[in-house]
Amino acid sequence: MRGLVSAMYRSITLAGTRTPGRETDRSDTGHLIGAVSLHIDAWDYLAAELGYWIGVPWWNKGFATEAANAVLRFAFERLRLARITACHLEENPASGRVMQKIGMTRQPLPRVAEKGGQPIRLIDYLLTRETWSAKRIVNRWKASPLALVT
Repeated sequence: MRGLVSAMYRSITLAGTRTPGRETDRSDTGHLIGAVSLHIDAWDYLAAELGYWIGVPWWNKGFATEAANAVLRFAFERLRLARITACHLEENPASGRVMQKIGMTRQPLPRVAEKGGQPIRLIDYLLTRETWSAKRIVNRWKASPLALVT
């Protein structure tokens, strides 16, 4: 059973390139800056939940967005998932901005959960493979309008 459970998680660990000022030092192999993961639904293998964390020194540098986009591509192209969900704490709108940047759609009603015996409000997001694919095509056209004339 343990193998089955662990097979339902996919994750990418984010490592920095090298410590600033030590770019040529071969012994400096980088450092952990965060992680992005997919938790595949045990009852619906076409669905997964996206999760991520980034260390404070690397906030607001685009790492979460870049890594989440890579995981989405893997999820939709390789795993052939149909939909990805994600959520963030209501008091963490920066995480919601990452979800919006990667093309996810905010769901209409907040959800209430419990953490440490206290109620917390969660904001849910959704992205389907069809929506993701359509946005990728539009973004390619915006990036290279001449690509349409071949």
